[in-house]
Amino acid sequence: GQGGVFLGLLRETDAKTYPSFLGQTGYGSFCVDLRHGNGGGGGGRGSPELVLSTRPLIRDGDGGGDCVPLVRDLHRRYGASVVHYAARAAAVNVNGRSLLPAATKKPSSSRPAPAPAAYVIFDTGCSGMAVSEELYDERNVRARENREKSLWGDVEVVLATRDGGEVRLTATRPFTTSLDNRTLSRYRGPIIVLGLAFLDGLAMTVDAREGRVRFSR
Repeated sequence: GQGGVFLGLLRETDAKTYPSFLGQTGYGSFCVDLRHGNGGGGGGRGSPELVLSTRPLIRDGDGGGDCVPLVRDLHRRYGASVVHYAARAAAVNVNGRSLLPAATKKPSSSRPAPAPAAYVIFDTGCSGMAVSEELYDERNVRARENREKSLWGDVEVVLATRDGGEVRLTATRPFTTSLDNRTLSRYRGPIIVLGLAFLDGLAMTVDAREGRVRFSR
């Protein structure tokens, strides 16, 4: 699939794209388990696991309310050829400073215009992080102005859960590249692609049919 999201485990594609693996099988849910000690015994670092399931792996009675809703905006509204596993970011901070653009005031109105939605795509085919070109360039400018020692030092991505909680995904000095939004869809606002650096030590469970993702330690 486009972008290699989840090692090709995209489920839905448009008619012009070759059918995906999940789209041709009965699997609608999966878990990528990168927790330390998983299956390794003795608290050591175990082997990563990939679990595929025909039944939902997230259930409402077992903490399913703590899941993060997945959104289909990039496909439905902006013409992406696949349905990415994406969520809206509540905040993205780098070295304690916000990476996302703030709301701006319109000249003809006293009310600030809302900031554009920031979409986070979860991609296990990416080792670090990719961000939209404008975010990348703005980050370079701000880091020089603030004389920060590290351009992408401590990165934190905050996601809102279905029941009003928060999930915080973090990484230290993730390898970060600039992203041309046109390779994904027509959306020109902030897009952040998160890779393995943010998933290390976590189990990420996706229910593609239900449109939700959960992160477990």
